[in-house]
Amino acid sequence: MTASGDSKSTSTKQAVKAVEEGLRAFAVSENIPADTVDRAIVNAEAVIARHGLTVDELMRLGFDPVQAVAVVNARAATTYLQFGEADAVLCRRIVEQAYGTLVKAAVTLPDFTGDYRREVLQRLQSLDDLPDQVRSAVVEAHALDLLTDPSGRWQADRFPSSTLLRPEFGVVPFWGRTDTLADLAAWIDSGSDVTTRLYVGDGGMGKTRLAIESCRSAQRAGWRAGFLSTTSDGSTADQLTILGRGTRGVVVTVDYAETRTLAVGRLVGAALATKTPVRILLLARKTGEWWERLRQLPDAVGDYLCGPAVTFHSLPPLAHGSAERHQVFTLAAEAFNRALHPESLRTEAPPPPDDLTGTAFDRVLFLLLSALATVEGDGRQDGRGLLDHALRREQRFWDVGLQDAGLDILAGRPIRQAAALVTLAGRVDGLEDAMRLLTSVPMLSDQPQAALWRVVEVLRRLYPGEGWLNGVQPDLLGEHLVARAVEEDARLLTVFNHA
Repeated sequence: MTASGDSKSTSTKQAVKAVEEGLRAFAVSENIPADTVDRAIVNAEAVIARHGLTVDELMRLGFDPVQAVAVVNARAATTYLQFGEADAVLCRRIVEQAYGTLVKAAVTLPDFTGDYRREVLQRLQSLDDLPDQVRSAVVEAHALDLLTDPSGRWQADRFPSSTLLRPEFGVVPFWGRTDTLADLAAWIDSGSDVTTRLYVGDGGMGKTRLAIESCRSAQRAGWRAGFLSTTSDGSTADQLTILGRGTRGVVVTVDYAETRTLAVGRLVGAALATKTPVRILLLARKTGEWWERLRQLPDAVGDYLCGPAVTFHSLPPLAHGSAERHQVFTLAAEAFNRALHPESLRTEAPPPPDDLTGTAFDRVLFLLLSALATVEGDGRQDGRGLLDHALRREQRFWDVGLQDAGLDILAGRPIRQAAALVTLAGRVDGLEDAMRLLTSVPMLSDQPQAALWRVVEVLRRLYPGEGWLNGVQPDLLGEHLVARAVEEDARLLTVFNHA
């Protein structure tokens, strides 16, 4: 489904994702293997990305899903022949259901975000004869796009064990920071119109998980709370006003704020222009030039950011002494043990290592890494050793995915380079962009498209996120991967700078 003209939509993932759960249930009932379904999903996304309709075409068809699917299938007839009969049947089913879901709920489907959805909404808004009720729904849908809930559910049969560490999944029960959460709740409930907090801390300190828990607490207290969508570079006062209707106000968290200064500036401007109470929670590793640039913005935004309504907070370590660190380790090990061995009679987690006193363990992520490595039988390592262990586990998942497809030649360094380049990019917003990026990978540059598709499929399946294709997470593990890949082949940085 393309956005307009010849530009490709970045939301193919969302259309297919909307029907994926039902498809997998159907596959189970029909004894269709999971890898066949995974392959069909990637094939369907490729068909839609290459042969999908533009918004203009959909509008000319009256947003009729039957006609839309007929046109797409006719365009993709030659492509279907390349899949084999069984795969083609399943692929057509996905395309049909995806377009049906899209057309019927393009305005109201909560998870249908991205360029395509925004384009449809903008086109609908431009229609002169649009009924007032529909126009109101379109405007509201634009506002709802502003906030996202990053929470997700970890699935043992789909994700590598490293994703157990991701704050979005919340596999390890939230522990500690009681005073910090209470302080955040009191700040949110304060009577001010617009207030902002900036929390800084090294990667792996627990900033994102803290913000997720704070958002949940705010929601229970009657606030609209969430994370600023990564697809949004701007906010308007009208959007915040709509989000605040029927609530006590709006809480907006901006993760990686140091990389999103344009979005932060516009968000502050919108908050100052609405009568809705707004709380802005910024997360960053440190202050610096990016923050000074924001404070020097003209007019009200810069003045506000230099004023008393903005406060700074350095996030301290979650666990200070050995006793607290042992508690966190045990809590995490028990959670990982349950997730990785749900049918096991073994209920006790392995004991923590004797020494958790290193400065690396100031970051809660390293306590979780140590617990995961111990559960997996490779514990009692320092910070770098724990990252090496996690990276070795990732490599096994990548390699198995390729070996299952008969592409052993791409296991090892080739797919490691691909994963590193995607991680450097942060996110890739469509199949064509992904293919273009992977053709620039030094050890994949001579591979046919079919092989590159398989690499894309493996990485997409393992690393869910807001992007169509996402890098390795958590951040520290992704950074460790990039550092290692660049050590092995310095051309990666040159390739990235020219990609």
